[in-house]
Formats: sequence, C-alpha cells, structure tokens
Amino acid sequence: MILKECPICNTYHDITVKTCPCGADLADVYADSVEDEILDLPDICGEINRNAPIYVQRCPVCRTENYTDSEQNSVKKCRYCQKLRIGQVVPILYTSGELHSEGDKPPKADGVFGGSSDDVPDHASDDAPRKDDWTKVLENIDGVVEIKRQREKRIAGEEEKSREAGESPDKKPATLRIIATGRFQGLQESFTAQDSPVLLGRYAGDILDAGDRRAEQYVRCEEFLQQDTRVSSYHCYIIYRDRQWFVHDGVWNIWEKKISGKGSTNSTRINDKVVTGDTLLFHGAILKLGNQPDSVQFLVEILE
Repeated sequence: MILKECPICNTYHDITVKTCPCGADLADVYADSVEDEILDLPDICGEINRNAPIYVQRCPVCRTENYTDSEQNSVKKCRYCQKLRIGQVVPILYTSGELHSEGDKPPKADGVFGGSSDDVPDHASDDAPRKDDWTKVLENIDGVVEIKRQREKRIAGEEEKSREAGESPDKKPATLRIIATGRFQGLQESFTAQDSPVLLGRYAGDILDAGDRRAEQYVRCEEFLQQDTRVSSYHCYIIYRDRQWFVHDGVWNIWEKKISGKGSTNSTRINDKVVTGDTLLFHGAILKLGNQPDSVQFLVEILE
C-alpha cells in the first residue's frame, strides 16, 4: 500500500490527502510503500481511500520509485538521491505494485550516465512505460533529427571557415583546465573543444543523455559543487569558439530537456568582474561561481 505518514502525529493517509487532521501540511511529504497490515490498525490510520489512483516516476539516476496522485502533479525532486532529473520522467499509473503497460516491456535501460545494471540499487525494478508514452517520444524524433542536422551543418561551416583562414585542420585545439582554489578545493578537470559547451552547476548533469562521454566529468563536477549550495543548479557554461574559450553566466535553452535559459542566482565572475554575455577565459584567470569571498572558484589554465 502506498501511503503518506504525517511527520507530526505519525498517522497514515492516502496519497491524495494534503493536510492531516492534526494540522500538519502533507503536500510535500513523500508517499512510500507500507505493509498492508497497517490498514488493520485504526489508531494510526487517517483518511485512506483504497481506490485512490497512484502514479509513479522512476528516478533515472538512482532508480527509486517516487509516487504522486496525478499525471499533472509530477514529483520534482527524487526522495532518495534528491536529483532534479526525476522531473523529466512522465508519471505512469501504478496499482497493486505493478506499472500498467501495453505490449511487451522494453529492455531495461542503463542509468542516465550509461552505467550498468550492477550499479542499480536493490530497491529498483524494470521500467515499463505505457505504450502511449512511447508514442509521445516517437513524435519528437523528427524534431531531434532536425536539431542534430542543424548542429552538424553548423560544425561543418565552422570547419570550412577554419580552412579558408589557413588554419591546419589537424592542429590540436587548446585544452581548458580548471583547478579549484580558495575555500573549496579538490577538483581538477580538463576539457577539450569536443566537450564544448560545458555546463557547470550542482545539477548540470541533467542535460546529458544516457551514454554521454562527458558523464564522468559532469559527475565529478556535480559532486564537488554540491558543497556550496549558493551555486545554482545550472550556474554557467564554458564554450569553445574561434580557438578561444569563453564563459557565459547561466544556461542556454535546452528544449528537449525542458530547461529554460536563465542566469545564475549569484552571478559568475572573472577576476571578480561580473560576467555579462560571452566573456573570454584566459590563462591564469580566476573563475568564481558566486559573489562572496568564499564562493567556489577555479584557476583557469589554457593548455596548447
């Protein structure tokens, strides 16, 4: 049985109840699976509708099942790992411990970073999205293909401009290295032109698809930036253009991930000057993610 437990009086209610009779707000209380025998204990059972519809979202990071009362009221943050990527998952009807689906179940997918099934926690189980959910995905394929086509066209155009400028096509582009300094230390990461654009933030990994080769870099950066809660989820991004590295505050529009472009909460700075637009990164610069003396900051190195 999927129920909510009141944090004040420890009374159980069904997933649709928003306020406990004791006055506690249950709107943000996570529902969880409890033993069916709980229903035989009237002293700790409040409002329970056994027929209340339950929807489930499986976290693409830790595979934990998160429950909600409708498709419109989706879970925004995973109850287990606290990742925001759960918000990208469509709620699916859940009854008697089974996900409702039509047709055969698709093969078990790897984690968002392409990990193996050995990395999945014991509480995880196979995905079984409904057939109409796959239909929605298929409807977007044409748009995704067009985005990739335009990207390939843009890259081909940039290569042609390089050749016209007399630049050697096999010349190795500069590598950007960031080294954590100041209060928060312990991260050193390098990026090549092929990694561009590189998004930095506490939940920057949300933009990656399964199997992305940058996954390990993003995981290390995410875990490091979690130490400073003043860093935004998508704080700033670094881009390689015209054989130079630039930093831009905030994130760009990523429609396929439902991420809208906006700036960071506490600004991005180069040598304590606020970043506005695309700002050049140069060797020896200090890149700071925030506006306080003890904000996370990196020494920038440009390696030929």
